[in-house]
Amino acid sequence: MMSSNPKRHPGIETKILPDGHAVLMSEKTNWAYTLNPLAAIVWEFCDGTNSLSDIVQHIKGMKEEIQLPDDLEHEVAEVVDDLTESDVLVTV
Repeated sequence: MMSSNPKRHPGIETKILPDGHAVLMSEKTNWAYTLNPLAAIVWEFCDGTNSLSDIVQHIKGMKEEIQLPDDLEHEVAEVVDDLTESDVLVTV
């Protein structure tokens, strides 16, 4: 797991949908990206102050609120990698 702290790109707007999904939008590029509920939660914790380990621990604390995958650490790392590759997250 990476040790850097992922941070949401400041040019991305977020809309949380009633079903827990999220839509990330960039007015600059007229681009949108949809996140499933787990990825939307990961996105919310990507504020530049949380490491991947911190994000996993925060999500584990929500276990009564959401269904967690068996390999949460791997899922969180994949979400962060995908969002970083899509240029909506940066690392600090």
